[in-house]
Amino acid sequence: MPVCDHEQQVDLIKKKLKKKSYHHYFSNHIGQPELDEDRILLLTCSLQMSNLPKEEREAYITASMFAQLALDTHDNVASPTVSKKQRQLAVLAGDYYSGMYYNLLAELHNIDLIKSLATAIKITNEQKILLYRYKGESIETFINSIKRVESALIEQFCMHFHNSAQYLSFAIEFLFFKKMVSELEQFKKGSSSIFISGLIQYYQPGTTDLNNLSDDEKEKIITECHRFIKESQKKLENMIRVLPDLPSILHVRIDDLASRYQKSCL
Repeated sequence: MPVCDHEQQVDLIKKKLKKKSYHHYFSNHIGQPELDEDRILLLTCSLQMSNLPKEEREAYITASMFAQLALDTHDNVASPTVSKKQRQLAVLAGDYYSGMYYNLLAELHNIDLIKSLATAIKITNEQKILLYRYKGESIETFINSIKRVESALIEQFCMHFHNSAQYLSFAIEFLFFKKMVSELEQFKKGSSSIFISGLIQYYQPGTTDLNNLSDDEKEKIITECHRFIKESQKKLENMIRVLPDLPSILHVRIDDLASRYQKSCL
């Protein structure tokens, strides 16, 4: 499928999501949810060879994105920068989006996909708990938890629709690559996160606050972020070679992220 066709599909689904997810009260108090176009794209590409009707494919992708919105919105509950009322509304909004994904799939009588997305939500929440409890143990285990948080929903979606193991591995690595590029950007701006806190726990035991790091310690964290990014980029390049049918728009997105990463290094 040409790049423009995938872009049109993503834009169409994004518009539907914006319309369906709009709630005036939530919008006025906690804002509209951010929609990750790359996640929509990965879901869209995963069904490109499916015989499902166009409307049904779009409904499945929309429902899955509502499940992701529920997870993302609930994350705001843990943010120390939001008020008590905003945290309460974030819980309500997350539950609202969760109900939307369930209703959409119930209307299509796809109970199996409901179960798959419920499994993804369970896995994501379990891995988030592990990240919050992380005290500097195995860095490999920590990175695996980051990957699972980022990709559990797409993983379950792809497994449900019997995508190839190669495409699933690509989607997981793509989301990790994107996450690492974003984390490096935010860290350089002075922002912390679960990921950055974990790296600090591992590389600088006993230090819990980003502001307490010396310049050398901050440089160590940056160096490790570079390492993870470069390793992930290399993995993606190798995966592309064994995925000849991978839509060209995904090649474009990898190049875009690589360019964004290079700019952050300047």
